[in-house]
Amino acid sequence: MSDDKQQLAPVFELPTRHTGFYNEGNDSGGGGGDLETRVAKLESDVEHIRSDISDIKTDIREIRKDNQEMKDALSDIKVGLASNRAWYVTTATGLAIAAFTFARFL
Repeated sequence: MSDDKQQLAPVFELPTRHTGFYNEGNDSGGGGGDLETRVAKLESDVEHIRSDISDIKTDIREIRKDNQEMKDALSDIKVGLASNRAWYVTTATGLAIAAFTFARFL
């Protein structure tokens, strides 16, 4: 053996948050110099999400309003049909009575 100590290469290196299994070689794991950039992007994304949710809530309110208007229109149609049905029955009964009365005199 010589006096110079040679450094042996490690056989297996345990993974840490900055190397190995956690981030698989990219800087999107933990830490890193681009943290402020990533946080700024996340804040921007959150603002877009808030805006989208606000738009969705507005759309849902409009849909509910339209749905209520359709329910009211259907109710009006039902009432109209019910009153027309009564008119048809009354008219048909009157015509039947008139026909039987006329047939009696023949």
